[in-house]
Amino acid sequence: MNYVVSGLVQQVLSVMPSAQRIKLYTLITGEKQFFDFARRAVDFTVYHQHPDGRWNYSIDLNSGKERQQIDFHQGYILESLYEFIKHSKTADQKYKEALSRGIDFYRNYQFFEDGRAKWRWPKVWPIDIHNQAQGIITFSKLSSLNREYLDFTQTVAQWTIDHMQDDEGYFYYQKHMYYTNKIPYMRWAQSWMMLALSQLFCQLEINTKS
Repeated sequence: MNYVVSGLVQQVLSVMPSAQRIKLYTLITGEKQFFDFARRAVDFTVYHQHPDGRWNYSIDLNSGKERQQIDFHQGYILESLYEFIKHSKTADQKYKEALSRGIDFYRNYQFFEDGRAKWRWPKVWPIDIHNQAQGIITFSKLSSLNREYLDFTQTVAQWTIDHMQDDEGYFYYQKHMYYTNKIPYMRWAQSWMMLALSQLFCQLEINTKS
């Protein structure tokens, strides 16, 4: 089966590096090839966005069938789309409209008001530490667009600390309905939460000085 994903591979291997390429174009080299590559990857992703704002995980190029898996990968796309718009200084409204629809879906459908993230929308359980961490990262970065996102970032962070951090300091892997998987995975839990909380602290510092 031949997959080109608007989820894992597309997001991580195309869209996120494209955000870096657009930075190379605008901040360092000015080489048009970086901009063109980034725009093609972003255009592909925007084209496959659903009307409600979500992106599915993958697309079978032969059948056109999409695999639905709605989780932290939405946050990856939103970050990258935000960086593309910011550094390309594009006036094309389709990118801003896609970002707006995506944020609305991510905020309103993938998270509860108390800061919990659903596992894979619409499935609630288990509460996964990576979803929590990505929520903190994404809403923190996008808070420049809406101050309320920074408030919600702190809600997500506080729920995660209260319910998924051990007294020894490490974060749990998953919280199920009737039990908690407390394995302290380094890559999946600790590193992502370290990145997430660092991003939040930086954004709070920026807001304090502005």
